[in-house]
Amino acid sequence: LVEAPRFRGSRQVHPFRTMKRKPRLDYAACVRYIFNNADFSGMGKRYQNPQDNWKRFDEILQHLGRPTAGLKVVHIAGTNGKGTTSALCEAMLRASGARVGLFTSPHLHSFRERIRVHGKLVSKVAVEDAMERVCAAVEAVGYASPFEKLSALALVCFQDAKLEWAVLETGLGGRWDTTNHCTPVVCGITRVGMDHMNVLGDTIGKIASEKAGIIKNGVPVFCVPQHNDAAAALRSEAADKHVELLECSRAEVDAALQLPFWLQPPHQTLNAALAITMIRSLTTRGLIRSEDSICNAAICSANWPARFEIVQPQRLNGARMLIDVAHNEPAVEALVETVAASFPSCSFVLVFGAGKDKDIPAMLNKIGTLSPRLRLCIAISSSHPKAANASEIAHAAQQCSSFSSSSSFSSSFASVHTLEKPDLRTSPAAASAAAAVVAPSAPRTLDAERLDTCWCTADSMLAALDSASGEVQLARNSEDVVVLCFGSVFVAAEMRAQLAALEPSLFSEIDWVFEATADPPLLM
Repeated sequence: LVEAPRFRGSRQVHPFRTMKRKPRLDYAACVRYIFNNADFSGMGKRYQNPQDNWKRFDEILQHLGRPTAGLKVVHIAGTNGKGTTSALCEAMLRASGARVGLFTSPHLHSFRERIRVHGKLVSKVAVEDAMERVCAAVEAVGYASPFEKLSALALVCFQDAKLEWAVLETGLGGRWDTTNHCTPVVCGITRVGMDHMNVLGDTIGKIASEKAGIIKNGVPVFCVPQHNDAAAALRSEAADKHVELLECSRAEVDAALQLPFWLQPPHQTLNAALAITMIRSLTTRGLIRSEDSICNAAICSANWPARFEIVQPQRLNGARMLIDVAHNEPAVEALVETVAASFPSCSFVLVFGAGKDKDIPAMLNKIGTLSPRLRLCIAISSSHPKAANASEIAHAAQQCSSFSSSSSFSSSFASVHTLEKPDLRTSPAAASAAAAVVAPSAPRTLDAERLDTCWCTADSMLAALDSASGEVQLARNSEDVVVLCFGSVFVAAEMRAQLAALEPSLFSEIDWVFEATADPPLLM
């Protein structure tokens, strides 16, 4: 009920007009507000009492006027490959003429990557406009986790942009995820594997059951081939919801289609097949008008950085570097298998960092299958609060049986360069100039902790690059060396940022790596 107007003398004063309006947040303040209560322990409110979290976010949506109500939603869950599948679905929808939004997480370089409006990063003004409503809704409810605030922001941005479609990638799990407050027109589930076990369960069946929570009555659902226990959990949920779970295969991808390099790994081709199958279901039901040729063109032009991405920096003496966001055991396993098959005659230098909440020994054991071809392994730590210490990673590698002491490794590496890092928050040109200043022809060195004949540590991406470069130079006349950089989204992002500072021409002028210069530091 609205309080009756009061009278001050002879003038009527409405109570709402006497309230002081809070100042509008600028873009940087909006981003800080999103993450001001981030908890990196893995035991934050987002992970506890999921039913209560669900009710709270439902209240937030109610205060916002149900921004999902007018959206046709494509919903995607899974352990790995969600981002690729979501990006491809968005590209094909946009190519069909639909006005579509895309919500994914985390981001590589700019917060605005998480919310895209018809193919473009959401504008800063749109974030500021939407945040006024989000702040009011959160204040009315009393609390919201960072991901709840972020999800609400995305939905309001989509509503403000008058979009008809939205592709939503789940943040964690599915059943209790903020993105599950919708009735989608199609669902997709990518490969399910062991990750976030402290939240989703300690078996692949339990994890799959949580992912399966996005399945709805009467809504077509598709998946890629799964582990037996995961498949059983998905089928059980589908049966309960009276829908058929349809498994797609690589055969869905036109054999004549020349996929871009980043989609050629088998696991990525499956993600493409899932996206194609989902969009075809929309076409079949008359929800969009599209043709295979349009979808194929959209797939070939789609870009999703740091997914089997190849660059060739001068800093590495012309050697290729492969950058990937593989950050858990199943993703690392798929990547390592693809790397071994894609570069059959090459040796490797590894730059590896990981989150301390991941199963690092399991990841290292997968990497160890490459050990006969690994010349040097460099442990690195990203700047993220959840990053594992580089020395701890290297020591953990010593305990892995898959790293055989009898393997042939280079033993000539004796130091890790430690250089003051350029400011990557300046313009690309300025960053490049700064890099030149702090990277003299005779760099300063600091003795490294040489843990065995293969593993060492580096305290910056620049130091890791210089270490890799030295090893490449040693092998130049006898071996073709590929430098691998993976283990964490944040490691991949920071390596790209360092490369962009040194050699901006490695990346397209519209690459997100150049958007980071205008963003405040982020922690998640």
